[in-house]
Amino acid sequence: MLRDLIKPYIPEIVSREVTNRALARVLGVSEHHLCRTLKAMGIVRNPAPSRANHTALLAARKSLRTELANSKTVAEAARIAGCSERTIYRLRTKNGT
Repeated sequence: MLRDLIKPYIPEIVSREVTNRALARVLGVSEHHLCRTLKAMGIVRNPAPSRANHTALLAARKSLRTELANSKTVAEAARIAGCSERTIYRLRTKNGT
């Protein structure tokens, strides 16, 4: 029975060390069937890592680009910020410069 085959993998499933796709391939069942069985067994994975750090990075990057767009030439700001000139033009337009 599939439930018996899943039991040794429960810690790895919960800690996200193994994906459903990889485990389904090892067990020889479809990913859909494995997901439904895990849900019926009440096995819940730990939530995915937070995107808070990613959001902070995006805000810092946008702030730097906006500052460069208002203080440098378009070509120079694009080169320093590592983005396209179009992005710099867009940031200048948003800020009314």
